[in-house]
Amino acid sequence: MVSVLNNYASILKALEKAAAEFGTNTGTRANNLRFFFESGKTLLGLLAVKPILQCMEAFNRGLQGSNVPVSGMLQVASVTRCVLLSLRIEDSFSEIFDAAQNGINDYELTAIVLPRNRKIPKRLDDGFAANTIHTTSRDFYGVQF
Repeated sequence: MVSVLNNYASILKALEKAAAEFGTNTGTRANNLRFFFESGKTLLGLLAVKPILQCMEAFNRGLQGSNVPVSGMLQVASVTRCVLLSLRIEDSFSEIFDAAQNGINDYELTAIVLPRNRKIPKRLDDGFAANTIHTTSRDFYGVQF
């Protein structure tokens, strides 16, 4: 996943070339992948999951040591929990979202937009709760994060 982020521009170029030069089946698949990678939401998702996966990889390495006692494993779990909780602050998401915006500008990707507002089904709507309407994509994905 980190290598995908490091080689994002190369991946876009390779998919564009594959879509143009290969046969219909492979070209169609490459074109669909290129469409997926040209979305700003994809870059945001990759950047959002990066610190979580890095933390979990360190956690796995800490647990798989052959000479690690149970108390050490519990300490690794405690540290991992603290690190994951520290990622759930607004500043952490703001850094990720800003990095995604910079990547969108650098790679000329499609902007991150709000999904359409969905109505609450009538059978679930009691009339007292208001729909949550986000005004910016940062607000919407910040709640998701």
